[in-house]
Amino acid sequence: MDVRTLFSSVGFGTVVPLADDFLSEQPGPITEVHIWGSWLNDYLPADDPGSIDFFLTIYKDIPADESDTGYSMPGETLWEGSFFRGNFETRLYAENLEEGWYDPYPPSSVYEPSGDTQCWQYNFKLDEGGNEPFIQEGTATNPIVYWLGIRVQHSMESEFGWKTSEKHWNDDAVWWIGSMLGTTVPGELRYPDSHPLQGESIDLAFVVVPEPATHSADPGRAGVAEAQAVRRCSPRAEVVHQLPACPAGRHRPVCR
Repeated sequence: MDVRTLFSSVGFGTVVPLADDFLSEQPGPITEVHIWGSWLNDYLPADDPGSIDFFLTIYKDIPADESDTGYSMPGETLWEGSFFRGNFETRLYAENLEEGWYDPYPPSSVYEPSGDTQCWQYNFKLDEGGNEPFIQEGTATNPIVYWLGIRVQHSMESEFGWKTSEKHWNDDAVWWIGSMLGTTVPGELRYPDSHPLQGESIDLAFVVVPEPATHSADPGRAGVAEAQAVRRCSPRAEVVHQLPACPAGRHRPVCR
């Protein structure tokens, strides 16, 4: 399923990000972020999946026991990076899918069981395009939770969605609306009514990668379920803190 990452309207100052948490257990720079997403009804802006600007943010964590909401959520902004069209890598990850589409924003909050048939992968190099890598500070004995937030800007006739992950870690992903974090209280993301996972926690599909990068690594086998009449793309949320020594339990995105 894809969760609509609402268009950022510069004219009205509207900022509508999504965010999900990850765990840092080894200190050092994060130099790449990979995400997976789709376009509603496969309608690409200017017929180009790369005709989009991404704005990535890493936040401090507000744990559930310190949050007025009762669940954890993003806190202080620790790092920001802007990735304009042409300054990131785009690849078709899978096609011939049947993917759901979820718009959590009121007053609509609409779920469409058949929203798109293509899954796209976007790779961002945090140390290029005038950006600096984020230095994570977690250790094995003192791990730190961070949040990755994403907002987008593109032509208004298209709609982009961040892909959900079938691998769950910690708390739900969140969404919020406003001119900055804190304008509205971030809301939990859970699978909507009529979805097979109705009410369950939503996690978003991304990879956090320090150097050396993993461009050549196959992020998943798009043909795993070719024999199935309907295929669903579910990249697993993955956090790689140091390579080539990968942490236990590392999973690559898979399509099923």
